[in-house]
Amino acid sequence: PLVMMSPDMELRTVLERIEPRFARLGRPLVETGSVPMVRQLVAGSQAIGFLIPENVDADVRAGTLAWRGLEDAGAHLHSCVYQRAGHTTSVAMGLFLAELEAAGNDIHARYEAGAAAR
Repeated sequence: PLVMMSPDMELRTVLERIEPRFARLGRPLVETGSVPMVRQLVAGSQAIGFLIPENVDADVRAGTLAWRGLEDAGAHLHSCVYQRAGHTTSVAMGLFLAELEAAGNDIHARYEAGAAAR
């Protein structure tokens, strides 16, 4: 499940400008203007959210959230999703979706491992 900031929030606007088709994929499970709500929902479920590192620093240090930066040719992107000049949006979106899937699989595997250990 996807937890997103509301459409009027800056991060959501940037994601939709990078890939206009993103807006047509349907609504996320939850849309909110509250960063703490995104953090809480993601920390308590198998959901995935999009925030900047500063929003999740304490949670990452506490081990309740895992931060997965999007990578592009070795460059760690810390504040948003960017597209390289000279590349089509579909290439950037392909990299984005591949990283999203890997992050989701990683979160799910850690959740399953924790559940099996209980």
